[in-house]
Amino acid sequence: MVSAVNESLELSESLLGEMLELYRDIRGLSDEEILYCSSDRTEKLFRKLDSLITLNLESDVACTLLNKRELEPVFTHMNRFRNLYTVRLETEYAKEILASQSPWNVLKEFPFTEITSGWSVQNMKASG
Repeated sequence: MVSAVNESLELSESLLGEMLELYRDIRGLSDEEILYCSSDRTEKLFRKLDSLITLNLESDVACTLLNKRELEPVFTHMNRFRNLYTVRLETEYAKEILASQSPWNVLKEFPFTEITSGWSVQNMKASG
């Protein structure tokens, strides 16, 4: 039991360190920089954020981190960065689809098509 608590605390501290490092890297980025920067820096930051988001955490570790009021600015900046970078990705895919000789075939390969069509089906069922 004690070792599980120690592991949880170590993971929490390690994760917190990674979150703060990412926060320092993204907090000064402008919207334009996130949306249009041609360097691979924003992609690397997005991948780092994505890896943090997809970590399999114990619920007590996640709750502890999410309930720390002092981390609200960190989560706010991470959320802003993720939202803007997602807009960037979707815009790039949309341009690729529109520029294609065969837009329908490209659209079928679009990474979000399956998710979006699943939401559409659920919305249709829910509305009647």
